[in-house]
Amino acid sequence: MRKIILISIIMGVLGMVNLFSYIPSYIKEDILKLNGELHSKAIIIAQKSYEHFKGWDGRISEREQKVLFSSESFIASVNLFGKLVAESESFYMRDYLTTNLYNAFKYVADYFYQLKEDMYSLRISPYELREAEYILNDMEREFSSWGSSRNLAYLNGYYVKGSGDTVYLIRRVAVGKYEKRAFSDLESIFAYTYFTRRKKDPWKLLRKISLKTLASIPEGEKIKYTFEGKMIIEKSKRADRPVYLIQNGKKHPLTSPAVVERYGGWKKVYEVPEGVILKYPTGEEIK
Repeated sequence: MRKIILISIIMGVLGMVNLFSYIPSYIKEDILKLNGELHSKAIIIAQKSYEHFKGWDGRISEREQKVLFSSESFIASVNLFGKLVAESESFYMRDYLTTNLYNAFKYVADYFYQLKEDMYSLRISPYELREAEYILNDMEREFSSWGSSRNLAYLNGYYVKGSGDTVYLIRRVAVGKYEKRAFSDLESIFAYTYFTRRKKDPWKLLRKISLKTLASIPEGEKIKYTFEGKMIIEKSKRADRPVYLIQNGKKHPLTSPAVVERYGGWKKVYEVPEGVILKYPTGEEIK
């Protein structure tokens, strides 16, 4: 009986662990190495700042104190982040550690940008500050390879969907900072996908994301694209699909392959859902 209970507990714990997409070891090792380099830069920044401010007249102003405390806060955030990454796979039955590691990285980036802002306000920009930002960029690049739905670095450039029909593009603004941009309609999704030369099928770029994660991302400007001036055809396998030229808000049927060639040929014809075609009123045929 005890053996059965023990097996059940172990299976339950393993099931709980599988709910959390742990970061692959090869990515984890690279991030830890970069975090060590970042920690060294953070210490140098703090030491140089203290020596610089103290060296003026032996007194440190309130604005200078702000920089010093920001630099120490940055060091502490780097230390804590390293601990979380190193222990991210440690667990003991019911008592184990798990966290959204990319979210933890965002805190490190936030502390860095606060320090950068405070230093810039005093017109101070040590080269270690720039090097620290390069390292943060490298760390985020490592995160982008980790396919977790809670990892915004991985979701950068992909589409996500909320509880309704709205589809968003996840876009990187700076290290650890992202925004979601809503597509205004179905046409915008397909037009943006084609015109940015990504994929022919935008739904292959769609990734699952929790409503909580989606709600936490600041919202940017809406994306509005159209096929104005372009040729479109219904995305289906029907042989008799007409080709239309979108012009002045209307769809104009093209009457022959020769007309299609005149407007750029079949490589310039975009396949779209029927709903995109139906939204346009029909105009005169182009012969």
